[in-house]
Amino acid sequence: MTRILLAEDHPLVRHGLRSLLEMAGFQVCGEAESRAEALQAVRTTRPDLLLVDLTLWGESGLDVIRDLRREEGAAPRALVYSMHEDWLHVRQAFQAGAEGYVTKRELPEVLLEAVRVVLDGGVYTSPRAAAAVADPASRVRLGGLDALSAQEEDLFRKLGEGMGMGELAEQMGISRKTAESYCDRLLVKLDLKGMKVLRLVAIACGKDR
Repeated sequence: MTRILLAEDHPLVRHGLRSLLEMAGFQVCGEAESRAEALQAVRTTRPDLLLVDLTLWGESGLDVIRDLRREEGAAPRALVYSMHEDWLHVRQAFQAGAEGYVTKRELPEVLLEAVRVVLDGGVYTSPRAAAAVADPASRVRLGGLDALSAQEEDLFRKLGEGMGMGELAEQMGISRKTAESYCDRLLVKLDLKGMKVLRLVAIACGKDR
């Protein structure tokens, strides 16, 4: 029987997960509330899968995954189960070594599908997480704007207001060529492709303010 370890700091959530997984035929071999408990439980119970939240009593579940990947011996496959539905957290989870990511607003059937896929050696991203990854505006909202200079941010805001390049340059007191140069820098800093996408993202971000 497949053995699963739960690393989650909310007892009620752990109880629900245990019930769901056991009803589906899986064995929950242990539970952990903190990073230290999770690492110790993995060493003692040797689970096939670690189902881990991103927050464990103020610590990062990602650090648990990273720690296990650095240890000698076979580490369990890791599936993140988190309330976070954004590009940054999904990316960080897979960079840390997770094989799957499911958001907590998904249906139970989605989580069970993710468990089966990851245990079979695959990689799984739940629909809500996948949508966040595919949305370029969500990436920008998650901190990309912090990397912009004051002038670049002003230009980005004006693009979101629908200004054309000529009007934008005039309002900023710069040449059209300089404005186009700023746009090129924005594309690089925000990891976007093309002016059309840049303008659409600027509009989307403007609506969120």
